[in-house]
Amino acid sequence: MSWAHQSSLAYSELDVDDEQRTVRYRVRLANSDLFEALELDSDRSATDEEIRSGASKLYRYARKRIALETSPAMSCPAENQPIELSKSGAGSFAVLVWTWSCPEPIDEITLVYDLFFDLDPLHTSPLRARFGSDQASVILDDGENRFVWTLGEPPPSGFVGFLYSGVEHILFGLDHILFLVSLLLVAVLAGKNGALELRGTRSGLRYALTIVTSFTIAHSLTLIAAALGYIPIPARLVESIIAL
Repeated sequence: MSWAHQSSLAYSELDVDDEQRTVRYRVRLANSDLFEALELDSDRSATDEEIRSGASKLYRYARKRIALETSPAMSCPAENQPIELSKSGAGSFAVLVWTWSCPEPIDEITLVYDLFFDLDPLHTSPLRARFGSDQASVILDDGENRFVWTLGEPPPSGFVGFLYSGVEHILFGLDHILFLVSLLLVAVLAGKNGALELRGTRSGLRYALTIVTSFTIAHSLTLIAAALGYIPIPARLVESIIAL
């Protein structure tokens, strides 16, 4: 998987019907993330034909790692929908959709997500869950891989998880650290009469703090917006803008 810059993402949606008996789940997987499920070489992306012919393998792989638990506990058989293929500026994707049908109304749902963590510990899945007019948005990761919602009560908030993921992405991304270091190296310099001079200690610290704070806030906000799908911008364009 080509995850040198950032962890892999799998956008997902969960919808509970008004009768609280049917749960529809949809997850979008990048073609480059499917090599293990389709038993391909890890240095290339799956082709559309390989995805179509291997649809049953993909569903078996995903459903072994994504499970629904209910309260009251009951068996809810799942039915796969035809696999969807999509392309955007961000790449090529396989969209898996299946529906759990339960014999009785569900009081509480728990989605247990364990996809790709063995291949990429930093993998995340931004999830949108809907029931009636209520909606919840959270990020599932290796540390918090369970989404629990008591239906009829206010949806759980995932703001803290989004904020944490944004800060973690910056702190542990080598390219971001090097970028900040390069900015801080010139923070001690100031232009004056066409020449560069050393800033005073207080001025340099103030300038450095402004740079770090502005970068962190701006990048965290764009990460949150991208995770929620509000700004589906091609990755190369994002990286070019960040580097400016």
